[in-house]
Amino acid sequence: MPSPHRCERSTHIAHRMRNSEAVLHGGLQLSGYFVWGGSVVYGEDGRYHMFASRWPAVLGGSAWVTSSEVVHASASRPEGPFDFHGPALPRRGSEFWDGMSTH
Repeated sequence: MPSPHRCERSTHIAHRMRNSEAVLHGGLQLSGYFVWGGSVVYGEDGRYHMFASRWPAVLGGSAWVTSSEVVHASASRPEGPFDFHGPALPRRGSEFWDGMSTH
């Protein structure tokens, strides 16, 4: 049975993360928003791209059901800090089944 393929870059990142201190001020933080469920991929441009859900904090923690959108950010390191680029999948409106909760 063939052995599972391991990505050299992923293995290097995991090793680096296990052997370092906690990252302060990393990740994606957006003032006035809850940010949740970020996924990071390594791009052909040599940067790490995060796609995450956000919704206005003033609406409360459960408002992801009615007011979320998917945003894009990128960084030079997988742990960030990330530069915010804007909505990747904005809300589309109530006429669509998922139009108020792009998540």
